[in-house]
Amino acid sequence: MAARYTSYTRSKPAASAVSRLIQQTGSTKGPRGSQTDRALVASLVASLVLHFIPGVHWVTYPLRLLVTFIHEGSHALATILTGGSVHAINIEPNGSGITLSAGGFNPIIASAGYLGATLYGAFILWMLRKGAHGSRLLGLTAVFVALSTVGGLLHPFTLLTGLLITAALMGLATKLPRHAANWAASFVGAQFAMNALLDLNTLWVLSVSDSTPTDAQNMFKMTMIPAGFWATLWLGMSLWILWRMVIRPAVKSR
Repeated sequence: MAARYTSYTRSKPAASAVSRLIQQTGSTKGPRGSQTDRALVASLVASLVLHFIPGVHWVTYPLRLLVTFIHEGSHALATILTGGSVHAINIEPNGSGITLSAGGFNPIIASAGYLGATLYGAFILWMLRKGAHGSRLLGLTAVFVALSTVGGLLHPFTLLTGLLITAALMGLATKLPRHAANWAASFVGAQFAMNALLDLNTLWVLSVSDSTPTDAQNMFKMTMIPAGFWATLWLGMSLWILWRMVIRPAVKSR
């Protein structure tokens, strides 16, 4: 029987590429870290402003879908790494998503969505502090989205948006100068981190208020431990990831 791993919004390849990125990094100290800190602060401020201004949600809508692609792609990657198979990845117009899979180690698969999005955002910001090129990080993100889109070939909206987002990211990666690409990558990384936390808050509310199918509800069915516990655990782990990979290095560099 196929398992369903879902992503809910507030509105109801590869190892060699990563290895090359790490090998090309430098020290976290000096002007590069300061530039990353400024870009992160600016990205967070812009994200919060756009989030609270009525009627401009369409500006961040593509980023909302991008976060969902990473969320569902993380479920799919965890499925494959634990010996399972992915049947489909569907992204919906409201920003939610679902991954259909069989086999694998379900507790890891269910946990991978929200934690994966947080970890990916933290990874981008951490790599920028290390001196990685923003263009390469945007390109790596484009590859991840493209691979996730393969799982949605039979779902028109997933296919269309996946191709458009992949093309947009590759365009930014190849056309922007390094400074602008770094700022764009920082904005994308901040979006992953911020949206993952906000989505986890929504997940917690859903987990304690009703039985809406969620990743936390999947964990409840597997373990009989309340869904609210898993939502709280994932939120705590996400905050720890951001502290260790983003906030603490920025504070220590002062």
